[in-house]
Amino acid sequence: MEIHKVVKRIRENKKISQEYIAFELKLNQSQYSRREKGDIPFSAIEIEKIACILEVKVSELYDDEQLIGAAGEKNLREQNEFSYRLIEKYEKIIEEKQLIISLLRECIEGFVKHKP
Repeated sequence: MEIHKVVKRIRENKKISQEYIAFELKLNQSQYSRREKGDIPFSAIEIEKIACILEVKVSELYDDEQLIGAAGEKNLREQNEFSYRLIEKYEKIIEEKQLIISLLRECIEGFVKHKP
């Protein structure tokens, strides 16, 4: 079974709305619906967040056919590695933004102190 079908089945069994998951993923309901229908693939980050929301392991979202053999395991491992690299990049960006905010605050405070 394809991942979007598994996600839908688990979501419905847990009586969680599409709207709720869409909100948690910062999508509108129609964007999420297209993913759940299989029109748009879930990203690795979305899969991790959905697993968390549905309180299941990421591996549970993939059916046995997708995980059988080295190819399936490699695919899952690559998605996890990609997710972690993406998270690291976002954390670096956040750190840089916080530094910029601090520097701007210092500039503003200096300007206010020296204003005649």
